Amino acid sequence: MNRNLENLFFGLAWKIITKVPEPWTASDVGRPPYDQRPVALACMAKLMFNKTYEGTESWTGSSALFTELTGYKRIPQSVIHRGMEHLTKDYIKQVCKKLTIQFRRKGIEVVVDASGFKLRTSSTWYDIRIQRKTRRKDHLKLHIAGDFQTGIIHSFTVTGGRKGDSPQFRELLSVIQKVLKAAGDSAYLSRKNCTLVKEKGGKPYFKIKCNVSARPKSSPEWKAMIKLYQKDPDNWLKEYHIRSYVEAMFAAVKKRFGNFLRSIKTEMQEKELSLKIICYNIIRVLYIQIARILDAPLWIKV
Repeated sequence: MNRNLENLFFGLAWKIITKVPEPWTASDVGRPPYDQRPVALACMAKLMFNKTYEGTESWTGSSALFTELTGYKRIPQSVIHRGMEHLTKDYIKQVCKKLTIQFRRKGIEVVVDASGFKLRTSSTWYDIRIQRKTRRKDHLKLHIAGDFQTGIIHSFTVTGGRKGDSPQFRELLSVIQKVLKAAGDSAYLSRKNCTLVKEKGGKPYFKIKCNVSARPKSSPEWKAMIKLYQKDPDNWLKEYHIRSYVEAMFAAVKKRFGNFLRSIKTEMQEKELSLKIICYNIIRVLYIQIARILDAPLWIKV
């Protein structure tokens, strides 16, 4: 698969793009516009290869695969940039849902966490100009809900760096119909989140702090989780530690697509980060498909 990753990746990406509504409505004024779907594919290529707009234009002009799929021999960088501006977060989440829906019909073991991505809002030259080094580290926070069994990220939200993790939990689980169990660190420890997991049909495993009380306060799921931990902490921690796999998801995203964002405007930064998740999910789906064709295990114990 890795030898033929480009062909497989853009073949699946184009298949998904053609199955969802067009990303935006073309204007009737001016010159005939480029078709929206090839432009959306070019935007994915930008994030897949971690390129600039100029580099992405060069790729569309040299890729026989892109021409075969879309019918365009080249897409100008100005068109790709406008395409990134036109793409909406709702459209990106529609693509994510279409791509991953087949893997959550029977219920999943959810792992949740958040991680930061660096921004380009400060520079070495600015530090020289003001004759001091800024200590501010701007970043955006990516919150994800992934599947422990497949490594697919089923839902995500993007917030500012100072936003809490727990309030995002309800939105993360909103697109998942059935949960077998949900594991997260102490940032997600709350009675509301325990109740939400139970409503989805699963069991909560949130890291328990030393000073918590077992009083339910209208959340019997909270009390059940605390009592289960007190009764058999070793087995409870074994179930909880599937949460560690979410770190592998973040590591895979950052290693392949970078731990920084090129965009300057906040809205563009959020779109860029969201497209990184789409690209990651396409690769995960391809691995699963190839494993099924070869009748090979997705994971190998070492």
